Amino acid sequence: MGGVRAHPDSGGPDLDVLILAGGRCDPEFAAKTGCEFRGDVPFLGKTMTEIALAATRSFGAQTVVGPCSDPSVRSLPAGSGYLESLESGLAVMGDETLLVTADLPLLRPEHVTAFLGLVTAGVEVCLPVIEKSECDRVAPGVPRTTIALREGRFTAGNILWAKTEALKRLLPRARQGYDSRKSPMKLAQLLGPAVLGKLLLARINPRAVSVDSLAEAASRQVGVNVKAVVCREAEIGTDVDRYEQLEALLALKKNS
Repeated sequence: MGGVRAHPDSGGPDLDVLILAGGRCDPEFAAKTGCEFRGDVPFLGKTMTEIALAATRSFGAQTVVGPCSDPSVRSLPAGSGYLESLESGLAVMGDETLLVTADLPLLRPEHVTAFLGLVTAGVEVCLPVIEKSECDRVAPGVPRTTIALREGRFTAGNILWAKTEALKRLLPRARQGYDSRKSPMKLAQLLGPAVLGKLLLARINPRAVSVDSLAEAASRQVGVNVKAVVCREAEIGTDVDRYEQLEALLALKKNS
């Protein structure tokens, strides 16, 4: 797939790229790198925002929410948190959005191409899941948060494709989820019994819950057609939000 990705239904080049670069470093990360924002953290001679820009340049018009040193790219101020930054960025997106976080130091254009090639017609939100074995192949020793399902043990990617209006419809629910994250009962109510039941079942018997069935339950709960696709490109999920992860990836590159 070369150039701007075509819409799976219309075939038109209507994809915009939204890079969220407003994630702030925790105190240790900031003290050791001298950076307030993770997107400004250097990795092998480039900032992580520069890496995200280079990886997504051929896929559509780019917007960075957060610090951006490239004057040719539209940039918006970072919000007070992830959801505020996302809402600000979505306001200037076209019909489709490729959402990327600026903390993926291994991301390259071919990884984005592989993911977008898995997007199918009729889907409103498509997000990648990556098998832990692929993560271990690409970045051995870097810790990941995973869930065991029928097809294997997976982690989520840090990019997604979506119909922009679908993401906008999800914002109020996402805000509720963020506000409820410290209250298990409120979070359970928000997820809904079907999604919560499948997550609990997966902990007891992973083979009873598939990737598709979990995504279908989520779709019914949120009223948006969500599709999870298994992607081999672990680079799209190898994010750096702690200093120890940065150290581990730099050591891997030095020894490779």
